[in-house]
Amino acid sequence: MMTSENNTALLPAQSTLTNMQSHAAPILSLRNALDDGYLIKLDMNVLNHLGMSLYSNTPAVLTEIISNAWDADATKVAISIDTEKGEVLIVDDGHGMSDQDIKDRFLNVGYARRDDKRSRSNSNKRQVMGRKGIGKLAMFSLASKIQVTSKTANGQAIAFEIDVIALQQAIKTKQDYKAKPIKADFTEPHGTQIKLFKLKKNISRTETYLRKKLARRFSIIGDTHNFKVIINNTPISSADRDFLKELQFLWEIGATNPDRKKECKALKESKVIGGLIDFQGQSYEIRGYIGSVLTPNVLKRDPEVSNNTIAIISNGRLFDEDILPDFGSAKHFTNYLVGELEIDLLDENDKEDMATSSRQKLQQDDPRYPVLKSYFDKLLAEIDKDWDNWRRKIGAEEAEEENQAIKDWFASLKGLEEKAARKVIGQINTMSFSGDDPKEAKRTVLKNTVLAFEKLRIQDNLARLEDEHDIHSQIFKDVFASIDDIEATLYHQITSQRLAVIERFKSITDENELEKVVQEYLFNHLWLLDPSWERASGSQEMERTLTKELIQVHPDAATGARLDIEYKTIAGQHVIIEMKRPKVHPTIEDLVAQGKKYRLAVRQWYHNNPASCPVAGKIPDIEIIFLLGKAPSVLPFEEPGYSENQLDSIRARIMTYPTLIAQSNQAYNDYIKSKAESDRIKNIIDKI
Repeated sequence: MMTSENNTALLPAQSTLTNMQSHAAPILSLRNALDDGYLIKLDMNVLNHLGMSLYSNTPAVLTEIISNAWDADATKVAISIDTEKGEVLIVDDGHGMSDQDIKDRFLNVGYARRDDKRSRSNSNKRQVMGRKGIGKLAMFSLASKIQVTSKTANGQAIAFEIDVIALQQAIKTKQDYKAKPIKADFTEPHGTQIKLFKLKKNISRTETYLRKKLARRFSIIGDTHNFKVIINNTPISSADRDFLKELQFLWEIGATNPDRKKECKALKESKVIGGLIDFQGQSYEIRGYIGSVLTPNVLKRDPEVSNNTIAIISNGRLFDEDILPDFGSAKHFTNYLVGELEIDLLDENDKEDMATSSRQKLQQDDPRYPVLKSYFDKLLAEIDKDWDNWRRKIGAEEAEEENQAIKDWFASLKGLEEKAARKVIGQINTMSFSGDDPKEAKRTVLKNTVLAFEKLRIQDNLARLEDEHDIHSQIFKDVFASIDDIEATLYHQITSQRLAVIERFKSITDENELEKVVQEYLFNHLWLLDPSWERASGSQEMERTLTKELIQVHPDAATGARLDIEYKTIAGQHVIIEMKRPKVHPTIEDLVAQGKKYRLAVRQWYHNNPASCPVAGKIPDIEIIFLLGKAPSVLPFEEPGYSENQLDSIRARIMTYPTLIAQSNQAYNDYIKSKAESDRIKNIIDKI
């Protein structure tokens, strides 16, 4: 374990910091060969900056120790944590260190083993993780006392203790420091043991927390790479990443991983995305995965660990804890993401080290950085599109399961219509609703969505939805927030009401009842006489008596003027509707005489009530409509057009009950044709 440059610099009794300088690279001492040159010195206080201050947390320190074990060909690293005593014990079964290894490599702070042609482990099977040669100082930031025991297969165990407080004092006073020899209590055939005690930092964090953090800092832990890491007798596994079981969607980079997918218990959709990037004329692999959870809150459940991250791993260990803030877009979907990307290009032996000193972030001025960013931007764009489509699909399926009416509605559509409907409903069904009754709010939106969709379908304008992925886009705002959608919401109600009136007329066979029903409905629905009157507003009165006004004009009148229906529009037109029982058959002359009497009585009323005139001082035009069982017969000797001319003289016209029904059918033929469709939509809306 301790042959790696990342191991902590522990000093045997025979060694001093001066000895360390004799073995060290220029990080500790550098002399110019010329007598008249300049002496460059590095103060031993550099240890404070490189070791004691650089690493800020327990997982980071343990990461360095585990990396050393990997480099030493260990197959197992056992970590025991005693929170009550404040002690950490780490034991690996690597090849261990000899006395010479400790002097030449371990104590040589800044020793770069890759520059020494040792980029592979002793077994020549593993790419080593260590690079800068300062990771060995990490333990100084965590413990006040450190004990190291190491043994090779054919050598004796060596053990020593470093008092970090005493070491710091020696550095401060520029004195040498000698490590204290201790008894080598090590029964394993080979390996290294490190004991950290009198800890400077509180390790009250749970074992679960450490397993999560370490599981996410390495991709080589597990049987695949024959490398186990055990904390308090519990092995770390991919399940300790914790979020895998929560993933709803999974994008695997480069190739699929059956073990990883097995851990994804809630997985709904997955795909494999290509993992090749080009740098300086060569292709390099990217492996790993990005997953999406059901809601962002899933990634916030653990207050100890931030899960909404995408980590960068190179050569099996963490390089950057989270690249989302640097590379990620500001789009909403990134709040659902978590993942790991393995990019060995970032730690290639023949290229500059791209990691920062703490090995927890990437250096952005490296030429590999923009290449990585370009790939990640494209990756996120593809994930964004898939995420939207998959969310809509699942949202539509869940809407079907939750609401039979939605399922029936989907079944009533065909081809592209059904596809578009599922897309819209799927998006709506994945939205979060707040308020006193979120379920009712959701039902209301679903109802309006169905109505708005049907409006677009009738207009043959569903193409507007086809290429739109964002429910918050202007297109969706236009669809669901325009005044036309309010009209669409009332469409089925208007259709049903008017068709019910017409059907009622058609079903009545008793003529006296027909007159009564027609009179009742005409008063409230003058659109039956003329569709242009459906929105007219004014004053309406039934069976209004104008006897007093008629006598003022004709004192000798035998009868008064009882008007069955009187209707006045705001445009200044006054309409009188005179209804006759279907069995009564008046002549044209009778109708004209009655109409003249009505005109005189109404005009006299306006004369007596000038303030009621639509236009001040002007009596409005008066139109008379006679509603009869059948048209009056005309004597054979009368001239053609006699009846029309007589009626025109008093601005009157005749309409029969059958004509009224036929005209209503004709005027609202579109409503009648859409009756089945309207009923279909209404039934769906009522059931949602």
